[in-house]
Amino acid sequence: MKGTAMKHTLTLLAALLLAPLVFTARADASKSITDVFVDVAHIRHDAKSWGDTWDHLWADDGNLYTFGCDGGGYGTNNNNLNFNKLTGSAWDQLVGSPVNPMSEYGKNGSYLADGSTQLMERDWKKPMIPRGPNWKVTGADCIDGIFYAFVAGNWYGNQKAYGGDALDPFLRQTVNNMSLIKSTDKGLTWTRAMAANAEQPMWTNKMFSTAFFFKYGQNGGSTRQDEQDKFVYAISNDGYWNCGSAFYLGRVPRAKIGNLNVAEWQYYGDGTWTGELSAATPVPGLPNGQNKCTMGSPIWLPSLKRYVTVSWFDPCTTTKWHYPEDVTFAFYQAEHPWGPWSFVGAKSAIAMLFKLDAVNGYRRLLDFRNVVSPGLYVHDGRLEFYNYGSPLDTLSDGLPLWTYRRSRITTFRQLQPFAPSAKPEKDPLLLPQLSTGSPCMLP
Repeated sequence: MKGTAMKHTLTLLAALLLAPLVFTARADASKSITDVFVDVAHIRHDAKSWGDTWDHLWADDGNLYTFGCDGGGYGTNNNNLNFNKLTGSAWDQLVGSPVNPMSEYGKNGSYLADGSTQLMERDWKKPMIPRGPNWKVTGADCIDGIFYAFVAGNWYGNQKAYGGDALDPFLRQTVNNMSLIKSTDKGLTWTRAMAANAEQPMWTNKMFSTAFFFKYGQNGGSTRQDEQDKFVYAISNDGYWNCGSAFYLGRVPRAKIGNLNVAEWQYYGDGTWTGELSAATPVPGLPNGQNKCTMGSPIWLPSLKRYVTVSWFDPCTTTKWHYPEDVTFAFYQAEHPWGPWSFVGAKSAIAMLFKLDAVNGYRRLLDFRNVVSPGLYVHDGRLEFYNYGSPLDTLSDGLPLWTYRRSRITTFRQLQPFAPSAKPEKDPLLLPQLSTGSPCMLP
């Protein structure tokens, strides 16, 4: 599958964030993060899973669940979406199983016909590029016993942007027409139906089309931080799977999220909340207008009293969908979802971990083909991996799980702590600029 192979190109660059992270904080009361160390020694590969996305949610039953895209997850159906369950008592012993193949959203690459709710199967062997979007899932969470996820239409970078008349000038994957779906039976069934999401999407303004939940812990969290007991927060860029131009913040009353009613959502603009999405303003402190806005789920770290997130972007000029020369990971922290966010540091993926694979045509993180797990390696031409664990015992009340291509972040319970591998004498992660090993430099 051509489209899937392109996605795995970037999944590979993302492995930097699959490793557990160690945060270094200042000793003062603010506990601001000053350093991040990526512990690649504890990357774990799971050859039984296939596809991408993997935004995990920690459910009220104590198990993990996760959506996948472009594959079967832990099942055999090669679909646009899939939903899976993970059980186990140790980070390196979790066992995955399929829950729902999400077949109503079509086979991998299936796209919506013009002006219709009908899905058309895509033949990847033919050069024809469809006009319609295919389905992808972004953020997901379990909130008060109910599972939620955002789904939206995606047009690849070699398709006309948003189904219009021209390609995106930067060959970005464009996204719009997002809806929120829910499951009351642990993922076995979902509402709204695909046809309803195609015909009457909840959000038609691309300013809020790639949403991810803020993660606070099991079952949606139980803190009062930023009135989290009263509201559910989500963040989105302005309509791009990669390299968006700005971030926008939304929230909905926690007691009303299950209504799936877009009219009950509010958006942050110039220091206040408004029901008009068009009045929202970019989140202070995060990139704005620089094509550097792609994100997963920000997480709340109670021990540090900080939110932490990472934005990724392609620092070079993209000339072919989608084979970036490099990817930059930029780490940010804040005391509140609305910021102001502050920059912690950034790192070029290729300068730290990757090399050119002349056979497969993309970069690869280390080469574990001749060793056993844990480790990330290419398996049958695709990447299949996940990693679970605790970077620090002191963060046991809300631990980060770093997964998905490049930047997906969620919150996870502490199953079995481990000591991070030895930190190098000079950690190359937080360089002020990209090293000369990168094919291009930050502007």
